[in-house]
Amino acid sequence: MKTLILIALLTLISSVKSVEITNFKAGLACTDGETFGWICHETNDIYITGQGKCVYNKQVKPCTWHGFSFDYTGMTENKEIKCTIKSSHPANLGNPKEQTSTNQVSSEFTLPLPIGDGHFFNPQYRVLSFINGDPVITEKTSCYFSDKLIFEINNRYIHPSNPLK
Repeated sequence: MKTLILIALLTLISSVKSVEITNFKAGLACTDGETFGWICHETNDIYITGQGKCVYNKQVKPCTWHGFSFDYTGMTENKEIKCTIKSSHPANLGNPKEQTSTNQVSSEFTLPLPIGDGHFFNPQYRVLSFINGDPVITEKTSCYFSDKLIFEINNRYIHPSNPLK
């Protein structure tokens, strides 16, 4: 009887799949701007230079590309990776189509991972801006799968001084 219970427990445990993350990288992103991209410089210090071009709220803006990537296995239907961001400075959030919120110090998002195994690249950008006060903004991104922390990023965004001052 004990053997049957043990076998049943082992079967249940082995049938529960968990997402595995490997080859995680975060930092500056390089891209051809249309078809592909990768993390080309791993770093937590992101200098906002405005040397890239991005569309934010239907307008082309100078920006700096960064982000993260990883390989994954075991993604199943009805499962997702949820992330939270906490920032030291309020910011306006948005995407190419619209500004979604203003003066936020925290936000949440879900990663759109396809089912199965694969590679995920999450390009992000910061629009060139000048910050009153401390030009360094710290930001912590924490991502969870089934309430288990699977990765965390602690970035420092270093904004340039205002040349018009």
